Amino acid sequence: MSVTGQPWRLFLRIDEAPGEETGEKKWELTWHLQSVGDPSLVVPAARVWSPGPAEKQWFDGIDSNPRRFLLQMLGQLASTIPAVARSLYQQCPLGCELSLDELFEFLHDHVPTILDQGISIQFPSAWGKFEDRPRLAVKGTVGRDAVFSAGGQFGLEDLLDVDWSVSLGDDVLTAEELEMLTQLKTPFTQVRGRWILLSRKELENIIDGLKKVPDKINRRDALLFSIKENYKGLPISGISGSKWLDSVRSTLTGRQSLDEVEQPEGFRGMLRPYQIRGLSWLAWLTKLGLGGCLADDMGLGKTVQTLALLKKMELEGEKRPVLLICPTSVMENWRREAERFVPDIKVMVQHGTKRLRGERFISASKKHSLVISSYALLHRDCGLYSKTNWAGVILDEAQNIKNPDTRQSKAAYTVPGDWRIALTGTPVENHVGDMWSIMEFLVPGLLPNRSRFSREFLRPIQAGHRETMEKIKRITGPFILRRLKSDKQIISDLPDKIESPAFCNLTREQASLYNAVLKMLDEKMAACDGIQRKGMVLSAVTSLKQICNHPALYLKDNSDLGDRSGKLSRLAEIAEEMLSTGDRSLIFTQYAEMGALLKKYLQETFGREVLFLHGGVERQKRDHMVQRFQNDKDAPPFFVLSLRAGGTGLNLTRANHVVMFDRWWNPAVEQQAVDRAYRIGQDKSVQVHYFCCKGTLEEKIEALIQSKKTIAETVVGTGENWLADLSDDDLRELFTLGADVVEDIK
Repeated sequence: MSVTGQPWRLFLRIDEAPGEETGEKKWELTWHLQSVGDPSLVVPAARVWSPGPAEKQWFDGIDSNPRRFLLQMLGQLASTIPAVARSLYQQCPLGCELSLDELFEFLHDHVPTILDQGISIQFPSAWGKFEDRPRLAVKGTVGRDAVFSAGGQFGLEDLLDVDWSVSLGDDVLTAEELEMLTQLKTPFTQVRGRWILLSRKELENIIDGLKKVPDKINRRDALLFSIKENYKGLPISGISGSKWLDSVRSTLTGRQSLDEVEQPEGFRGMLRPYQIRGLSWLAWLTKLGLGGCLADDMGLGKTVQTLALLKKMELEGEKRPVLLICPTSVMENWRREAERFVPDIKVMVQHGTKRLRGERFISASKKHSLVISSYALLHRDCGLYSKTNWAGVILDEAQNIKNPDTRQSKAAYTVPGDWRIALTGTPVENHVGDMWSIMEFLVPGLLPNRSRFSREFLRPIQAGHRETMEKIKRITGPFILRRLKSDKQIISDLPDKIESPAFCNLTREQASLYNAVLKMLDEKMAACDGIQRKGMVLSAVTSLKQICNHPALYLKDNSDLGDRSGKLSRLAEIAEEMLSTGDRSLIFTQYAEMGALLKKYLQETFGREVLFLHGGVERQKRDHMVQRFQNDKDAPPFFVLSLRAGGTGLNLTRANHVVMFDRWWNPAVEQQAVDRAYRIGQDKSVQVHYFCCKGTLEEKIEALIQSKKTIAETVVGTGENWLADLSDDDLRELFTLGADVVEDIK
């Protein structure tokens, strides 16, 4: 089905109008319906109004009115496009005629919005794809490249002589062609045998920008010109003629190998080969004043590689501080790791109500190599950070800025620094749209603006277009370094990770509550729609998940826990096996209330203390829990954690079992939690138990997500919100209990 819930979508087609040999050229815009299930099936409007046998058979087999749908869609377009409105005066509208000016207005002002609505447009074959049409841009050619700084080395501030010209696609326009374009009275013309859509405003911007762009620029700016599509509002098609730029681009794209650096003197520890390569990559990018995303799998040592980089910079004479922003939960971990690996680097923690402000902060930061603060304070102290001369800015767990509209994301973009680094094990946590915000932080302007990015990358990738996937990889790949623990060429001494589902039956009480929620939802859903329906569905999902966990979590009645939950019974079996062999376990749940119930149940059942970490635990107590679990000889064997509070930034390698008691249905988030135990320092095989109630929505949604994944680390949507967009029939199929899912637990 389409986004409208219909089996078809509106399909528009543009053709040259026949018989226009004299006078002003005309174009035809015609209406069609296209099958959502089979895009090759296109029915012209004439066959919608007067269907033949084939169309009748198709229309009769679908519970929807094609004529009403066509008129509704045309009515929407008519509100903003006068030519479409004219066509509706016809009794059976087939299309409309466009003058050259109207065609330009349609292409320039309306096509992007129309495409965003899911409407397809077919352009004349001679034009090629609309999004691939040649565009005007400024192109530079270096006239003098061999400028050296003292010592015979290239310096980023060395000046280059650059000659600027105007390009159309891959072609550089002559002065005569450019003059011809400025004299045109129509926006649509042919240049070198190709039709082009020319915006007067775009042309004026190019000509005006050509006068303002400097004929001497330093290497840093020349590099930015050569890798970005836009520079200070001016479209750029690149810079050629520089061996240095060619060499840098060759290294960025992997055509030329990167020279490895040595482990910095004074770094305590031994970097692994892949970590040396990561350090070399970071050092090379930061020297160029660029940004890089170190996206190594959790546990491969992103912190260690970053600290080695800071030590290397200090040895090379860097005196300015580096700002590190991270989640509050890992601030202490960064301080301890710096103390362990680079003890002579001065670290300042900027946090809490007693943190330094104003000139006191600026003065103190100059005396330290690393200043650590949190995302929670980033937007509050942004003005202060903007007044500080940072060597660079580092974001740990950089997925925290995946939403560019949040205050912390906007603040991150504004903090100054010669270079920027993003650290994350999940660069694409929910969908490829997350990448835009991180790349905008690292290399502003590398990707198109958000609306273009959504139209040209996000939506095609979500639809499974592999060519677009490859294109985004080519653009962002040079600035993302990702290695996986599963790759034995990266790390060969990490023990195995064994992942397995733990299927659980419902008790009769759980099944009764489950069906009661379904009955109530079915009755109410028929009488509501829109936002009210969405809220009702999401509420039902939460209720059903809570029932699958334990009736007491759903009822909130402080009742006894035993013999009422299939999951709790299975957890008891696993826990008993773990205790008999001296193993330790992390137990994750999405709900803090469930965490409290698990703590109570395990302590009462096995007579052993259970640690419980949730969002309300203060940082000092949190750090104490982690230290106890990791280091105390008689530490509690069970550590219950809420997924939000304990899913990132913790090193808990003493555990060799991980239990996902309920599912978040986001592989990236769940793997972050698993990687609290499965990381460097782990010397035992890690057993991961994914709890799932058989025959319920838990099992069905897991299967649905696995069938719909199109790229690694991508899910259908964020959390459970996408479920609310399913049809009533799909929801009933998803929620309905399977047969033989109930088992009495005695």
